[in-house]
Amino acid sequence: MIWLPFDLHPEYPAEGIQRAELQARYGDAFHERLKQSFAASGLVYNPPFDLVPNTMRALRMTELAREELAQRGYAGSRGPPFALPGSIGG
Repeated sequence: MIWLPFDLHPEYPAEGIQRAELQARYGDAFHERLKQSFAASGLVYNPPFDLVPNTMRALRMTELAREELAQRGYAGSRGPPFALPGSIGG
């Protein structure tokens, strides 16, 4: 298996969007379903921060890490791309 990055919301500006904008975009029913899904799994839905970040920089960093680990021989058929020897999946 090869793990690939996926930017779920490429339309988000680099500085992110306000959580209120996300709430307005998807409505109360969407967030209520999330709360119920979390509760069914024994978790509390408590989204952090008032700002929803753009994750492009994080995706780029994971790709840089993947390349570095691949050069060191830790990726590929050994398991998830970030598994180091002795770790879960490594």
